[in-house]
Amino acid sequence: AAFGSLMATVDINLDVISASRMGKLSLRLLEILQAEEYSAGIHFAVYFFIQTRVDHFRKSLQPLKQAYNVGLRFGEMHYAVVAIRQFCLISFHSGENLMIVLEKIQYYGVKMKEHKQEIFWRLIIPYEKAIHHLTGQPNELDKVFWDGAEEEQLLKYARKSNMVLLRIIYYVRAWIAYMFGDYKLASRMVEEERQYIKDGCSY
Repeated sequence: AAFGSLMATVDINLDVISASRMGKLSLRLLEILQAEEYSAGIHFAVYFFIQTRVDHFRKSLQPLKQAYNVGLRFGEMHYAVVAIRQFCLISFHSGENLMIVLEKIQYYGVKMKEHKQEIFWRLIIPYEKAIHHLTGQPNELDKVFWDGAEEEQLLKYARKSNMVLLRIIYYVRAWIAYMFGDYKLASRMVEEERQYIKDGCSY
């Protein structure tokens, strides 16, 4: 499953068709060996890194949710967290009702606090704020997206120590700006992201 994930995501080895075959082989071996204790990691690898590149996002939702539940049951907390995080992100990108997606994010956000895994949940925050903005939640309709103290604090943290989060913030900000016709801001977000990458921020 891990090898298939690399084949589906690393440019130098990019081969989505072969990656899909590797993913199916992993799932078949998992079934034959009845090794449920390993299914959280395998389902996460297959249904996030591989299947989302060859099939509709929605077909990965249930397996990722299952990976979360199995991960909790067998103590594979890391896989459980990343699986349910991607479950929420894919729900956002697959066209589900935004209010339902927001309910999922908030529900599992509480669960992450209970499991003391908030640090892994930070990647969700930009999407949660985007949903608030898009659905006109209280105090959001007349507000410029991402102009509050909380947002700037998260951006400062991302610039210092989390490139993945930083790229998500720039992506979401650019996307929201473009959607609302602020093409100048959207362009600036793209250029700022490129500059950070060029400056060698590879963490």
